[in-house]
Amino acid sequence: EIINAKTQNFKEFHRIDQLLAERYEQQLVDIQQWLKITEWSQQQMSVATLNSIQAKLFELEIIDKKVASSSLQW
Repeated sequence: EIINAKTQNFKEFHRIDQLLAERYEQQLVDIQQWLKITEWSQQQMSVATLNSIQAKLFELEIIDKKVASSSLQW
């Protein structure tokens, strides 16, 4: 609930693009583009979706292993 409350208006925070660019050492234009295409769901992710995301991240070698959804804190 806390995350949902924060992400609901995240893009409206004053200077959020500049803050993120500075904090994560990214180009401002890249952060602005990311904010344009990013959305946060206000609903719980399904196990099927989680597994699909893990499979893709593993395939792209972004994560080195997949974990059981039951081992994650929801």
